[in-house]
Amino acid sequence: MKLPSIREADNHELGKVVIVTSVLMIMSAFILPIVFVMLLQDIFFFSRSHWIFSTPASAYIIFGAGMLWVPLVLIAFLSIKVWVEKREKTIRFVWVYALSLMLCLPLFALGVSNYYYMDDHGIYYNELASFSESGFLWDDITTVKRTYTSPDNSSVAALKAYTFITNTGEEVEIPYNPSDSELRHIVNRVINEYNFEVID
Repeated sequence: MKLPSIREADNHELGKVVIVTSVLMIMSAFILPIVFVMLLQDIFFFSRSHWIFSTPASAYIIFGAGMLWVPLVLIAFLSIKVWVEKREKTIRFVWVYALSLMLCLPLFALGVSNYYYMDDHGIYYNELASFSESGFLWDDITTVKRTYTSPDNSSVAALKAYTFITNTGEEVEIPYNPSDSELRHIVNRVINEYNFEVID
């Protein structure tokens, strides 16, 4: 028995599949990125030599955007299919929608590959828009700049990020989360060990 192609599928039945899938994907996009990104990074990048391995919020956001892209394409396809068939025609170029759907994969990959870590040798990071890892050796770093922000209705400045500056002027900014006491401890330790200049 030959199954009907998606262009010949009943719009009512297809609509139910699209709606259920879209609702699940939209709801999951605000929760599952944390789970998937952490799990995949642990699989691909974990090393016992890391002092600390952390994921910027941007990684979860871009992964979630990839999940939201799926229902967007599905709803667009269903809407155009219904509109075309009302004109007694058959939707064409289904492959374009299938190809558009695959664009979620690069977003997933960018999210998973966005991270930073520190080890005995230095600090390494992979920016959001890149698939290649960069880094600086501790011996090449001369200065650590601490950036502060003042929360609303508060006169107390809170630490926002550390910026590591090398002897050639290159910089990398590492965001700081108040709950991440481990990062603060490690940065203070390397500041003392390598005698970095500190700018507040």
